[in-house]
Amino acid sequence: MIIDLPIKQEGAHFGFSCELEGVTYGFVFRWNDRAEQWILDLYDGDGARLVSGVRVVVNVPLLRTGVAGLPPGLLSAVDTNGGNVDPGFADLGRRVVVSYAPLEDLA
Repeated sequence: MIIDLPIKQEGAHFGFSCELEGVTYGFVFRWNDRAEQWILDLYDGDGARLVSGVRVVVNVPLLRTGVAGLPPGLLSAVDTNGGNVDPGFADLGRRVVVSYAPLEDLA
């Protein structure tokens, strides 16, 4: 079952924890003014950084699948308007959601 991450944008830098396939991950999103885009950092349940500096781009996998320590499924940003437009400052968690498809749904 595909799930949308519980994004509640709180300014230009915010984070939250979310359980994916029984493992807790920390997500931190930050707005880059110069590039005018959202950046994602991912942490494990102990706070160790797994990946950083991932550009949030619609319809492109945000993380590599099959990498130890990362969620095994597919994490992607989706434009709910169907326009395939990357999220602007006020769009993340609103017009653009970040969804996770478990590995079993990808088979």
